[in-house]
Amino acid sequence: MTRQLKADLAILGITVVWGSSFIIMKNITEDIPPYAYLALRFLVAAIILIAVFHRQLKSINLRSIWSGSLVGLTLYAGMMLQVTGLKTTSASNSAFITGLNVIMVPIISVLLLKKKPPINALFGVVLASLGLFVLKGFS
Repeated sequence: MTRQLKADLAILGITVVWGSSFIIMKNITEDIPPYAYLALRFLVAAIILIAVFHRQLKSINLRSIWSGSLVGLTLYAGMMLQVTGLKTTSASNSAFITGLNVIMVPIISVLLLKKKPPINALFGVVLASLGLFVLKGFS
């Protein structure tokens, strides 16, 4: 198996897992509150990461801990909004709205950073827009 094929299969696998997660989140949060689900999800992830990277933990400084905490809280807030939204909409709508980030990041980057995106980013915005349009069923 070539390196390129391995990379392509890995990306395909990630896409399948990511797409499936919306349905799983929708089903889980029907039984437990979103904050409890996310707390458990983050706890399991932390345990796995500590087990895998325990040697590197010794070299982490206080600034990295604060930066990581800020990023983690931001991620938690975004996921909390998404999981809470899943209580009132379908998994497919949630996935569609989340897919809009591919379009919004370059646009927000232009507005906030006043920096023209590279041509491949613009091409990505066009392709993502077309893909989301097709997925939504032209409605």
